[in-house]
Amino acid sequence: MIDLDLYRKEKNTWIEVSYNEANSDERGSFDSNEKKRYSLLISLQYDFKKSDEELIRYLFEQEIIAREKDDFQGIGDTLWLGAYLLARFSTPLDISLFYRAKFANFDTGCGFDREFMYIALREKTEEYVFQNDPELYDEVKGGFSSMGLAENLDSWWNKLSNRFPESESDEPIFGLYERSIYFEDKELAKKYLKKWKESATESEQKDSTLKYAYIELGEFTKAIELVKKELVSKKTNWDKASSNQDLLKLYTKMGGAEEGLDIIKAIDKQFIQFDNWRQVGLGRMAVHEAFEYTLASNDIDVARAAFRIAHSWFKKMNYIAFVGLEAGWKAADKCGFTLKARMYKKMAMKERRRIDNM
Repeated sequence: MIDLDLYRKEKNTWIEVSYNEANSDERGSFDSNEKKRYSLLISLQYDFKKSDEELIRYLFEQEIIAREKDDFQGIGDTLWLGAYLLARFSTPLDISLFYRAKFANFDTGCGFDREFMYIALREKTEEYVFQNDPELYDEVKGGFSSMGLAENLDSWWNKLSNRFPESESDEPIFGLYERSIYFEDKELAKKYLKKWKESATESEQKDSTLKYAYIELGEFTKAIELVKKELVSKKTNWDKASSNQDLLKLYTKMGGAEEGLDIIKAIDKQFIQFDNWRQVGLGRMAVHEAFEYTLASNDIDVARAAFRIAHSWFKKMNYIAFVGLEAGWKAADKCGFTLKARMYKKMAMKERRRIDNM
């Protein structure tokens, strides 16, 4: 929980939510304070006060820095929320800050709204920028009229305001689920997902949303039930094989549950019915996933049976990606298939060198 009063009273605490560069193999360069800053902005959203203008501006500036430096770039809810809260003050000095946010990276350039630059002064924006920020004049010149903002700016603002209600009780339930996932509170996320499930209308889209949510929460048994439900409706062998691959991934995530071998056998029967799986992603992913299942299985006989089928698919193909070859090498080694392990390792190393040379 964020102590909002502390940040309001003690400016020296703001450093705790400032941009702080960190690095990891998975994320590259990112901001280690991003979650704490977002949490503080949410608190300000639900308890907005005119006296918080300096704090909100500081948080928005820090988020801009994060967007400029993050290896994944992106826009993110934090930037949107910070921009909305700052725009509520209608301060012309912030026009240049909204411009900087707009062009923080490729994603913001494509998706962050220019309307923020006009919300304070509307049709007088060009005149103000010409006099105070002439280097930005070409960016705002003619924008108010060409974007139809005279007629549409109020509508845009109303939609934005609805996106950020003043109370958590007015937030969409699924949005609260997604927020809980972001903050890594899975138990709270499960509660919100349950509420959403009870309120949402039955549909294929609902099932699809639940499936991915269950996977995210690690509730693989529930996800499997939904994939099996999808599988019943599939008509072609291609679609059945694709759905069975989804099932196989889930059984792999469950630690190589024995049922996964039955899925591999089912895919094998479906592959017999058509040939074009060999030259496309469907085949490559099937081979890779079967190797991953082999690695996950705790039953050596099951693992060997899975590997043999995957290897038989591979022999009918002319290419799979490095990650598939690497999984094949490790899977063969696990099963004690020494010659096949050497073969896959040799191919994996050759592919690795090709990638590195590129």
